[in-house]
Amino acid sequence: MSKSNFDWIAIDLEHSSINISQAEDLIRIIDLSNKIPLVRVTSNNPDQIKRVMDLGSHGVIVPMINTASEAQNAVRYVTYPKKGSRSFGLSRAQFYGKDFNKYISTSKNTSI
Repeated sequence: MSKSNFDWIAIDLEHSSINISQAEDLIRIIDLSNKIPLVRVTSNNPDQIKRVMDLGSHGVIVPMINTASEAQNAVRYVTYPKKGSRSFGLSRAQFYGKDFNKYISTSKNTSI
């Protein structure tokens, strides 16, 4: 699929047997194919959302959002402070700390 004409490819953690380690490999493959990797998480859980974002996902698809408040929470979980509550790490997504300020600036406009 990474060689297809799709702009983005979703990895489904909710309705599949894919684990977090496999998701990391898939995110890397999709990203190296110049596609946008998105991950459908199992729920609106800040810890899981933070983990998949730190693995390099460009965004999340959150199931079972039923209220505006739940949607706002999901956005907050993928967004760094001051607008969000996502914590900072030195993982693959943040280029392991290399050019961290550039990453933060870019992620404000590209996280989904």
